[in-house]
Parts: sequence; C-alpha cells; structure tokens
Amino acid sequence: MNAPIGPSTLIVVTRVLHLPLREKTRDRVDYWGAPALIVAMSPLLIVAQQDHE
Repeated sequence: MNAPIGPSTLIVVTRVLHLPLREKTRDRVDYWGAPALIVAMSPLLIVAQQDHE
C-alpha cells in the first residue's frame, strides 16, 4: 500500500512546497543524547508491548 503512495507524495511535496534555501551551516549531532534516548525509551517500549491481563 505504501509503495505507490510514498514516491507520489515525495513528487507532490517537492513540486508544491517551496522552502527558502538554507545557509550553509554545520549542524551538530548529539552523540551522547542519541544512545541515552535509546536506553531510556527501550524499557518503556518493551513494557508497552507486554500483554498484561
């Protein structure tokens, strides 16, 4: 279902949405925050998937 919808959506968005050009900046990656977020969210996702009856 998503295979035909995804590419057509990208085509429409690139033709219709006119964003201003960004100036060249160096974006910084939070190398400590990404694993911290994974460690914090994994137990919550595991608990959310449990079927408690």
